[in-house]
Amino acid sequence: MEEIREHIRARIARTGPETLYGRWATGLLDDPEVLALLTETPEEQYFNLLMAIVHYLLLKGETHRLARYYSTVTANPLPPDHAYPVFHDFCLTHADTIRALANSRWVQVNVVGRCTTLLPVLTLISRRLSGEPFAFLEIGSSAGLMLIWDRYGYDYGFRQINATASALVLTARVDGKYRPPLPAQMPSVAARIGMDIHPIDLDDPDAVVWLDATWRPDRLDGLTERLRVQQRQAIDRVRRHRPPIVAGDGRFDVSRVAAQLPADIPLVILDAYIPEFVNAAALAQSRELARWRPVYHITIDKLQRLYLVDYQTNSGERVRLLRSDPVGSVLEWLDAATADGAL
Repeated sequence: MEEIREHIRARIARTGPETLYGRWATGLLDDPEVLALLTETPEEQYFNLLMAIVHYLLLKGETHRLARYYSTVTANPLPPDHAYPVFHDFCLTHADTIRALANSRWVQVNVVGRCTTLLPVLTLISRRLSGEPFAFLEIGSSAGLMLIWDRYGYDYGFRQINATASALVLTARVDGKYRPPLPAQMPSVAARIGMDIHPIDLDDPDAVVWLDATWRPDRLDGLTERLRVQQRQAIDRVRRHRPPIVAGDGRFDVSRVAAQLPADIPLVILDAYIPEFVNAAALAQSRELARWRPVYHITIDKLQRLYLVDYQTNSGERVRLLRSDPVGSVLEWLDAATADGAL
């Protein structure tokens, strides 16, 4: 239980105690009844899973006065000051449902805006390949919103790529000293596939509600609603293009899934926000694959740092290229050697 409290304290430090989730987190620290609901949940997943379940139930129409505090289900949400007892009552009233969902659901946030951090490194890889096409494999692809990164438009302020009227345009502000490498035209993808322990079926309306529920409903300045609209637009594009997503565990199945892609072209592997032990196992499999074909492995960790392992040029050493905010709206390119000049 103390490990769960430590993770909740870290969440308060990141989000601030005055936000809706900050209020719920602060109250949870002294609420053993609610803390006991998700006894089988790993401590690092506890808070996010509980928040998603509560949000999901409200989005599904559960009637309770807690709904008055959520901007996603009421037009004029109440401030969460002194409202933790309402959250406590909701959780205990729906305790059996919360326990059941905790045993069958996983937090699978799929933030399409993070593609703004992906495009520069894919541009770098494409340049190293002299523009030749590559295969693309995403580990932990959830609903596949990042899997079709080349189907979106991008606006970095000083450069736009594919930003037509018909495109979903993802925007990012570039800070720091350097301009990230950006393409004149999209890098060429010959084949792609995603893998996830529990792929999300976007033809299932309930699965889409669950994906919505993983968003925080307490971001300021209307950001939550803008991100949800962006997500819905990305979902429409995934439904249109139908990228293949198969069941697979990043600890064991990277090589098996990679075998479904053409073996005679370079392979780019992405893992974003997966646990460190899964990332380590995936990198080991990438290293083995690199014995037989050119392989590039991109990692975005939970601190929004992006690393590239280019097995062709640096013997498997990972290079930190950029950092960003959690939703890809601000990024900073860190590597002077690969930058497109100074800002």
